[in-house]
Amino acid sequence: MERDEDRLREAVREAFNKTSWGNTTETVDDWLRIVRSGNEVEQARLFERLFREDSDGAITRRLFSPTQIARFIATFDRPYDRAHLEKKRKVWRAVYLDEQQTVPELEWLVREKAP
Repeated sequence: MERDEDRLREAVREAFNKTSWGNTTETVDDWLRIVRSGNEVEQARLFERLFREDSDGAITRRLFSPTQIARFIATFDRPYDRAHLEKKRKVWRAVYLDEQQTVPELEWLVREKAP
C-alpha cells in the first residue's frame, strides 16, 4: 500500500516537473490531491494540461486509468489548431473510444494492414 502511494507521488512529481515549467501557483501536493480526489472537474483540467504537454503520454497513462482517459478524451471533440496535438487527439480517440478518423500521416499504417 505504501509502495503504491510512493509510486503515485513519484509519478505526480515527474508529471509536475515535466509539464509545469514553473508557470503555476500549484504544487506537487496540489496535483497529488487532484489525482486522488474524485473531483471530476479538477481531474479533467489536469488531464487536459498533461495531454497538451506530456509529449509521449506515458505520465498521463500512469496517473489516469483507461476508463478515466476515455471519459476525458471523449470531451475533446473540437480540433486542435496545432498539428501535433490534433494528430495525438485523433490517435487517442481511436485507441480509447474506437473512433475512426483519418490521420494522413498514419494512413500508410492502415493501408499496410488492409487485406
